[in-house]
Amino acid sequence: MKETNPLEIFNRLEKEKEKGFLRSHQERILSQWHEKFFNRKDTIVKLHTGQGKTLVGLLMLQSSINARLGPAIYLCPNKYLVKQTIEEAKSFGIPVVEFPDSGDPPLKFSNSEAILVTTCQKMFNGKSKFGVIGSDHEPIKIGSIVMDDAHKCLDIIRETFSIKITKKQEDGINPVYQKLWDLFEDALMRQEPGTCIDIKENADAHMAVPFWNWYEKIQDVLGILHENKSKKGLLFTWDLIKNKLPYSNCIFSGKELEISPRLIPIEMIPSFSKATRRIFLSATLTEDAFLIRDLGIDRTSIEKPLTLEDVTYSGERMILIPTLVNLSFTREKIIEWVSRYSEKHGDFGVFSLVPSSQHAKDWKIEGGIVTNKDNLDEVIVELKDLIGNGTARHPTILVNRYDGIDLPDDICRVLCLDSIPTHASLSDKYTQAVRPDSRIIRRQLAQRIEQGIGRGIRGPNDWCVIVATGNKLTSFLSETAKNEFLSNETIEQIQIAKELSDEMKGEEGHKLNVIEKVIDQCINRDEGWKEFYHDSMKKIERNPPDEKLLDIFKIEREAEVYFQNKQFQKAADAIRKILDISKDDLGWYYQLIASYLYPLDKTDSMNMQLNAFNENNRLHKPDEGITYSKLTNTSDNREKLIQKWISQQRTKTDLILKVMTILDNVSFGVPSESFEDGIDQLGKMLGFTSHRPEKLSRMGPDNLWNISGKQYWIISCKNMVQRDRDFISKSEVGQLSNDIGWFSKEYSDCSAKPIFIHPSNTLNTDAFPDTQSYVITPQKLEELKQNVKSFYNSLASIMKEDISTDVIKQKLAESRLDLFHINQDYFESIPLRQ
Repeated sequence: MKETNPLEIFNRLEKEKEKGFLRSHQERILSQWHEKFFNRKDTIVKLHTGQGKTLVGLLMLQSSINARLGPAIYLCPNKYLVKQTIEEAKSFGIPVVEFPDSGDPPLKFSNSEAILVTTCQKMFNGKSKFGVIGSDHEPIKIGSIVMDDAHKCLDIIRETFSIKITKKQEDGINPVYQKLWDLFEDALMRQEPGTCIDIKENADAHMAVPFWNWYEKIQDVLGILHENKSKKGLLFTWDLIKNKLPYSNCIFSGKELEISPRLIPIEMIPSFSKATRRIFLSATLTEDAFLIRDLGIDRTSIEKPLTLEDVTYSGERMILIPTLVNLSFTREKIIEWVSRYSEKHGDFGVFSLVPSSQHAKDWKIEGGIVTNKDNLDEVIVELKDLIGNGTARHPTILVNRYDGIDLPDDICRVLCLDSIPTHASLSDKYTQAVRPDSRIIRRQLAQRIEQGIGRGIRGPNDWCVIVATGNKLTSFLSETAKNEFLSNETIEQIQIAKELSDEMKGEEGHKLNVIEKVIDQCINRDEGWKEFYHDSMKKIERNPPDEKLLDIFKIEREAEVYFQNKQFQKAADAIRKILDISKDDLGWYYQLIASYLYPLDKTDSMNMQLNAFNENNRLHKPDEGITYSKLTNTSDNREKLIQKWISQQRTKTDLILKVMTILDNVSFGVPSESFEDGIDQLGKMLGFTSHRPEKLSRMGPDNLWNISGKQYWIISCKNMVQRDRDFISKSEVGQLSNDIGWFSKEYSDCSAKPIFIHPSNTLNTDAFPDTQSYVITPQKLEELKQNVKSFYNSLASIMKEDISTDVIKQKLAESRLDLFHINQDYFESIPLRQ
């Protein structure tokens, strides 16, 4: 029998001269695997970035081939890593083959003579050459699989199991989108009519179809999709999801629709689900509990991964948060400064990681080189040449590339993490929108941030400076209540950042120059800095597995399997066990219970959904049972309410970050949900009582402010309207008229000022409002925001105990935020037609 000990296999390989030895941690991991993990079906290998996971995975696969387990596959998230893995395997003399552009898998792979290195997409698609249940292609029996960067691969797998239909095509509206929209438009209008209209007008808003409407019309959906199964968006997904539609969610946006299963039916690809051995390579900062739910990995593999317990961190990462040094360091200033900083140096790369193309535009203005999946390799090759010549002068911009890319050594010495990560899929966007305070969602967000932070460190001897900007991101990193979801390693690095910030505040000179001096300590390998970093980091402990998350994801998987097996009551009862584990996210789990009960008892289901909505009004509204609670003024005046709001913020920095984060949301182009929430919070910041009637009861305006006594403002938010649109449409006027009618019914003895937030103050020719209304244009909104910033900055300079109501009243007037100036400065009246 062939040798199965990976250490012996390595010694016998015909490798390149400089590849003669394994690193000590590779030897230890491989030795542990062979002695203790060899007979496991699932193994998670957790190593720090740059510790040679690729070679470890390849040797494990070769050992598995030698043990006669059968064909072996090394799965990568993208073609770039496929190429990299093949090059590394060949340098060590490990036999590998690549999947051809067309045809079946190579014969050497099928005969277990070489490891197949390929992408996740090759295995996970509806036309997979590895076989799909229900297709005419016989599944290939696989002996062993290594999944590199398991969390990135999981994201890709989710995407391949999701149907995505764009709204527009070359000749107009996509008929598949239109047919499905027509099917559910009435149901969506009953949920949130304003958002529904935004979607019809192509805004980047989104809505999920309520589960009961989806369930009742599933046959119609099936017919529409079956007719179009060979079209784009369906061709490579249809065979994976065609029998899972009743167990899926459907979400519409103004750009596309997405249908995704609640649980990835991983069993549809038997080559993966029934593989004899599966090895998942995972970074130390990632939360592996997420793998339980969708990939069906057993809990023991998560609780007891293959790792080096005595290695708690790797490399040197200096995190800097400029707003902690000076609150005036806005995102715009940091972009300009980092861009100028890269011009001063030519012998290392400066990168910025942004969540979207919109964010990238701000860097491009400053000379940044924006990359995409097609030009990234070329840009990095060119950057290497520039660094070698000492002539690198521009930052390189990565758009939403938080994982799956390596930037080692001088390629990246400064990495600017710009703004909070956002989701690409509608399913993730919906989940984050309706569960913003969920521990699970915050842990996912923390993991995404840490993946980004990790791009610039690719080994134990590597170092990088991370500059964090964007109010939501800096708030997440610096506020204790939020950053508790980060790993102990990152939390300690943030603590170092706070200590450095405190020191820099006391330094004389321009603060950006002071920050540059601190950066230079890392770049120039200052011995004092290195010793300080090492002493701080050596005391940290590795994060233990999150037992609650493990329990929750295990139960979620069990419940969904029960539901798909028509055991509806068991599915609902299983979710109830989660409520015994944690009271976090009650509304979400009530809604899940309601969806499981619906085929069994519609009345019980809707009663449970009412509980879900009352617990969390972002969720689906039942068609009956919702009552509206009026917004009433308190006995406190504006100044007292502002004083109370300030008292809820712990420090001056927390106060200003909170203000800036809210004002960031109050911007044209921000998604409707975030914008309307920002307007709600802005009202409270200004000392008014405020709420969102449409969100609370699915009737009435987007926002309602009580200004004083019986005076109210009805606010209709149209921030998603294109900035160059020069008219208010008939449908928008009609919506505001409905809001006014609703107000007259609910608040019959009160008066209201109807207000649009809109890029135009001119009515379209077919729009005829019957009530005097007003508009806040983008320019006026920015003026209001600037004055709010000035107001709170002036209060932040005063000791908290000295902020009396008289002081607040004075500062409101100075900032033109008293009622007289608010009514005079920020509104433009819309002329009524005769």
